[in-house]
Order: sequence, then C-alpha cells, then structure tokens
Amino acid sequence: MKQSWLWKHVESRVGDRVRRMMRGNETGVAMLMALIFVVILIVTTTLVASVLIAQFAPYRRNTQNAQAAVVAENGLQSGLSYLREVEDEAASGGSSSLLPSTTTDTSKAALDDEYTVDATSSSGVKVVLNNASDTTSTTSTASTADYTTRNWTYSVTIQFYKDNPATTTSATPLTKGQVNSGTDINYAAVTSSAYFNRYGSGRTTSIKPIRVMWAVYQFGVSSTTTITTPTVSGGGGGRLGMGFYAAAPFSIFGRKTQPTWGDVSIAPGTAADAVLSGEVAFSNAVKDSDSKQLNGSSVMNPANQTCMVATTRGDLRLNDNLSLNDIVNLSDPDPLPKEGSILLILPQAYFSGASSGKDKYTYTEQCQSNGAYKNLNNWVYWKDNSIRPTSRLTLCVTGVDITSSDDMPARLEKCGNSYGPNNQSDYYTDPDHKAQIAEKADSKSLLNKYQKWVFYNGFINAGYLNDNVKKKSDYISQFKSKLTADQRSSFDSLPEESGYSLGGIQDSQSGDGDTKIQYLYLSDAKKELLPNNGGFSGGSVTGFSQDFASGKYHYLMSTKWDHNRLTNTGWWDGSGATEDATASFGQAGESGRATNQLVSETSGYCLMATNDGNDAYSDTCYVGTGDWNPYCYVSEFVNKVGDKDTNQATGCATSLSPTEANVGTARNRHNKKQTKLENENIVTGPDAFPWKNDVVQYNEDPDGNGVPTTLWTWVGNNGNAVKKYYQFSEWSSSGIFTAPKLVDSEAAATHFTRYSSKASDQYKKGTLQTASGKCLTEIYPGDTINGTAAYPRTDGRTAVALVQCATAGTDYIVKDYRGRAIKSQIWNADVAFNSSGPSGGSGGTTTVVPGPTTAGSNGFIFTRELTRDGSI
Repeated sequence: MKQSWLWKHVESRVGDRVRRMMRGNETGVAMLMALIFVVILIVTTTLVASVLIAQFAPYRRNTQNAQAAVVAENGLQSGLSYLREVEDEAASGGSSSLLPSTTTDTSKAALDDEYTVDATSSSGVKVVLNNASDTTSTTSTASTADYTTRNWTYSVTIQFYKDNPATTTSATPLTKGQVNSGTDINYAAVTSSAYFNRYGSGRTTSIKPIRVMWAVYQFGVSSTTTITTPTVSGGGGGRLGMGFYAAAPFSIFGRKTQPTWGDVSIAPGTAADAVLSGEVAFSNAVKDSDSKQLNGSSVMNPANQTCMVATTRGDLRLNDNLSLNDIVNLSDPDPLPKEGSILLILPQAYFSGASSGKDKYTYTEQCQSNGAYKNLNNWVYWKDNSIRPTSRLTLCVTGVDITSSDDMPARLEKCGNSYGPNNQSDYYTDPDHKAQIAEKADSKSLLNKYQKWVFYNGFINAGYLNDNVKKKSDYISQFKSKLTADQRSSFDSLPEESGYSLGGIQDSQSGDGDTKIQYLYLSDAKKELLPNNGGFSGGSVTGFSQDFASGKYHYLMSTKWDHNRLTNTGWWDGSGATEDATASFGQAGESGRATNQLVSETSGYCLMATNDGNDAYSDTCYVGTGDWNPYCYVSEFVNKVGDKDTNQATGCATSLSPTEANVGTARNRHNKKQTKLENENIVTGPDAFPWKNDVVQYNEDPDGNGVPTTLWTWVGNNGNAVKKYYQFSEWSSSGIFTAPKLVDSEAAATHFTRYSSKASDQYKKGTLQTASGKCLTEIYPGDTINGTAAYPRTDGRTAVALVQCATAGTDYIVKDYRGRAIKSQIWNADVAFNSSGPSGGSGGTTTVVPGPTTAGSNGFIFTRELTRDGSI
C-alpha cells in the first residue's frame, strides 16, 4: 500500500503535518493515514461508479433500440416479400391469393413463423405473421417461413386499402370479402413490431414491443376488360381456314394447278357439331386438274387448310426431338397452352394414299376445333393486335427480341398491356399522341414485349427497329422530351433505347439507314426445333406441298430483326399468287368501327370494294397500328426509292376522322395484274382492278335502339377521293346474283337500320337490316340457304348479299356444308350466343381479362415509426 501513488500523495501532503502535531510521536499515524486513504478511495470509487452507471443505461437502451430497429425492419422486409410474391404470382396468371388459408391463433406456437389470416377484427381483415424469429436475411414466403429461433422476434400485420392510408385519413381497411373479390385493392399497410423475449413468461403474458414500424405498399393496378371471345368456327379461326394456306386459295393459277378446292360430301345425318374423323369424303377425285372454276357445292380442300396447335409443354429447348404426342399431350396435368409453349402448324387433313385413281385424305385429329384438342387449337387475333389462345387469353404469341441473331420459334408468353383505338378512344385522334407515347414507354406493353402484330399478307410485328441510322440519337432525344418523369425514369431500360419503334419507317436508300422488321412464317417440316430461315411463310406459300399435306408438322417461326426479309415482291402482291395466302385467326386485330372498317364477327373478314366500284366482297382486313401500317410502305420493302408508296401515301399515317374525304385511301392495296381463266389458259390483262379498299363508314347505333344508315367509302388517290355508297342485292334461289357495287348517289344506296351490340334483341345485335327484313350476310363456298346451294361466285371470294334476318322464330337460315347454322349477319360487334356457334361449338363466351396496368411501387412508398402501442 505504501508503494501506491495514492499513499505517497497523502504522505507528502498530510504526513509531515500529522507528525508535527504529534511532536515526533508517530504512534497511531499509520492507522490514521490508512483511514484517510480508505475514505478517499471510497469517495473516488463512488464517483467513478456513478458516472459509469449513468453512461451504461443510455448505452443499453440505444443498443436495444438499434437492435429493435433492425428486427422491425426485417419484419417490414418479410411483409414486402409476401406482397411481392402474391402480386407476381397473380400477374403471371397463377392462382395466388392475398389471404392465406390458415386462421390466426397467437396462442399456438406451432403457427409462429407462418402467415395466417385474421378475419375477426372489426377494422378489416389482417394477414398476420406472429412471433417470427429474427434473421439477418428474410426470405419469407406467402405460406410458411423457416427461421432460427432467437430472443429477438417480430410480428407482422398486413391490411389492404383502396385509398392510400398514408395520405388519406379516411382510408379504411378492406374486409375479407372485399379482398377476395379482387377489386379496389390498391395499397397495403404493413405494421412490424419488434420484441425481445416476448413470451418469456408464457404465451398469455406478451410484453409490449420495443419498436413498431409502419409502411405502405402500392400494388400495380391492372384495369380489367370484359371481352367476348368470338364464335368458334370450323377451322380454328376464320371460316376459310385459320392462319396459313398451303396454296393461295384465290389465285387463278392456284385453282388451275393446285387442289385448293373440291366437292366434299358429308354423310346424311351427321350431327352439326360432330368431330370429323377418318377419310375425307370427297364426292369426286381431287387431282391437280380439278381445281378451276368453283360452283355452288365447292368447298376448300381441308388439306389446303391448316390449324395452329399450342404445345402442352412450355420448356422445349432447341434440338429437342420429340414426337407430336410428346409435346401435344392431353394427359398433361394442365392440358392447356402454357407460358413458353411453341406453336405447331398442322394440315387440317393430310394425304393418306390413293385408291382407284383418287387421292385420299384423312382429317387431322389435333385440328378439330370442337374436338379433344379444342383448348389448344382455337385462336383469336384480338382487338389489341395480339394473337391469343381462346382457352387462356392471358397468353400471347411472342416474337424474338431485338438482340436475337437467329430466327426462332414463336412462343406463348404472358400478355402485355393493351394499347390501341379499342383501348384508348383517342389513340389516333389525340394530336399529342399521348397513348402512343405511353405505349412505347411502357416496358410491359404488348409492343415492347414483341406481342403486337399488324397484318398485310401475313403477320408483321407492329414494332420496327432503327438501330443503325444517322439520326437515331435525335429520335431518342425527341421522344424523351415528350415523356413524364415516371416514364423517363424507366425508358433507358427499354428496347427503344436501341432505336425500337422510334424514328418512323426509314427508306433504305434515304441515307438514314434501313428499318428492320420482324414477321411470322412457317418452318420447314422438321421434327426438331432448329433456327430455320426457309420454309413456308405466311403470304409466300406458292405451291401445294405433298410433304406438308402428309401430316408433317411445321413450327410458327419468328424472324430475327432484319431489313431484307420482305424485299420479295411476292409478299406484297405477286400478281395474286400469294395474296391472301394467310387468313384471319377469327378476328381482325384492332380493325372495326374505330378504324373505319366493317368486320364480320364470324370470319374476321372486312367488307371491301375494288376501286372501280364494280365488285365487293369480304376478305382479310388490312391491319396497322400506331405509325406502322405496312400496306403504306410497299415501295420501301421492294427496294424502291421514296417515302410511302406514292399511290398509297394519303391517309396512311393515321386513321382519319369520318369528315375527311381522303380517309378511303388509308387502306388501298395494289394488285398489279388482272388474271383470268379463258379456255383452260391463264390470261394476264391490264390493271382492271388495281385497287381494293376496306374502308367502310356508317352511322353507329349508340344505345341499341337502331339508327338509319347507309354504308359509304372514298374512292381515289392522292387526296382526290370521292364519296361512294354501297349497293347490295338480295340473294335469290334462282341463282341470279348481282355483285355489290359502289354508286355515286346516296339515294341509290342500300338503306339499313343499324343495331349495335347494345340491342336488347339477341338477333338484332350487330346487324344491318333493311326495311324488308333482310340482313347484310356473308355467304361462303359450300353454304346453303333453305337447303339450296347458296354460293353465287366462282372465284372463292366470300360473297356479301342481303339474306333474310334471323329471328327467334326462324333462327339463321344460312348453313355451311356440314349443316351448321352460320351467324354471319353480325358486323363490328362481339356477341356471345347461348346456343351453338357457327361451327356447332361454342357460340362465344364472355371473359374478364387484364387491361393496361399502372406499375406498382415494388417497394414501400411511405415508412414511419409508431409508438409502442401502435398509434401514430
């Protein structure tokens, strides 16, 4: 002790003084000194200890708070993971629900770490995660999470709102019924409470949380659209066959040299909805020399028609070599089209040998539109220009992206957001083109997902690529200047940054560079998934292929993005040899009232007239969108100099308003040569019918009560258009038929009462009726009226005439060659019939599908801390 610093300090200060006081007698001095030392030591220790204790409590509280904050934030992240998971699963077409199936019971430790539902609260339904053990990385799922038990735990409560609870004081949580209905679920509030040793004294004595965090999540808001799936027709699409023909059906050359048409007999008593099987019952030999002029009993050879079938597997890889039954398997647990499914093209009947000098054909089972494969072979070219399977309307045919260096099979992927005149009424008329700009800036639009297809002698991607043009940076800058802050923030990740759908169609010889495009075509008949640059393409299948008719399937291929793919003039006109070699899928894309076209619900064809006005019929519609209308750029793709085709330029850029006289030139198509059959020879004549126009205007019925109208169009080019009116004749059993024509006088036109789809009478919906009870009606090869062969033309084109209107008493008197009632009197309307449809199958169904989606936050948009009792 005497060696300590404290003792020496006391000795120097006090020792001498004490000795003097004791006059040299040091007895007891040591004891006194020791007492003084102890007193000083105690005082010093007390002071130091009080300081240390005073510092320790805040430190302990700060540490606890910091730990509690981390735990509470982990709880928020767990809730965020839950919300993201259920939203992503719902967005991908899954069966996810926002509410778990297990009921909350906090007294049961077995339910700790599991999301449950509490519907007992008067303040709305709650999703509860109780007493979850803290982890440094939370990967919670919407069902059960596995955590390591620790002293720190958290609980999570999630409630759902229509209005933002962070900014709307009156926002109330949704009830269980409201959440299950799936409507008005725009926000979720997540409350996370952090606990330490929460149930240390048993489950019945839970302590208060250390910290409570509260955050708001915004869901991606998807609008919904109620749509009517068109009536199923006898080829999985348009009545003359779905998708692609082996040979162009309306080519005179094809009719002379290819078996595109023939007489098919259906056995008496065959049910109208029967699935055709076995050998095709031709009433005469089908040989090359038998396809010339058509008569009233001629029908298209089913071996010339195709169907498109989705595979039941979505995981097929390149170089997989599997049989048809392996990839189109009805024993699959989910025998429907899937994300990733590829599309097979099969002949509706295939060559199966010869007998007694006749070629024999057998119906393809996978192509029967009302047979076992009906969920895989029925399609719709929907009103947003997407191609969808009718059994799963959330999937769309998808092309390869702009980075691909090879042609690849097209696949089904989840559909993007819809844009167009049927989704945004001002898509074309808005001078600022806000909807078109939003479409290009939306990473989830059909356009940006390569799922939007225009149509001109085949399906062409509605996007285009200017990735190597001089002014690309200018186009991008100009486009960005039109975007909102939210749109601009995501634009750099979109394909537009590479020049996708920006800058317009570029002339290959303008000095700016080439515009690259993409289209769909058929592969060669190989049973392996290989990139393929050859084969049959929609619009240039010029010959009847024995290989194709023998049942070997093809793939629907998507080209890579290239600028030399459509330079062959055969795609565009080909003197009629390839024209119409691709048929409708049963609808006509965005074509209809909003684009000044008249579309048949049954076929998906548009009414059109030759520009000389002497003939009219229904045929595949010309479908464009936005600023890409391929029929306006024929010259571009046959390597000619110029902007748009000089004879087609006026009106091509947009769908013009009905008051503009040049609206009719927006969809004129050039057919360079007139060909006809004379004495068994094909004769090429002058440009007798150089233009065909599918623009039709009329007065629409706003409320279903009917309005008087005529049908009119505009004839002429380069802005010098003249208004013309349609005149139709009545069908007569005498066989005398006068083709529709255009007349100058409105008085000479056929006058109708137009009934929209809002009409209360099912049989009036979508019709155009004359005062004598006749309706504008399509008549196809092989059709009958009251048992009499009704087809009045000789070229295979769909005839349009006035036929007795269907009523509840008479029903539809037009029947196809199989005896099936054809509802071919419905125009520019989607009508779901309760009775059988035109092919004896579904008469149309009403379905709710997702519409355009407002992107969600994918994270919390607002966070704050609450008091320990959960109040603000």
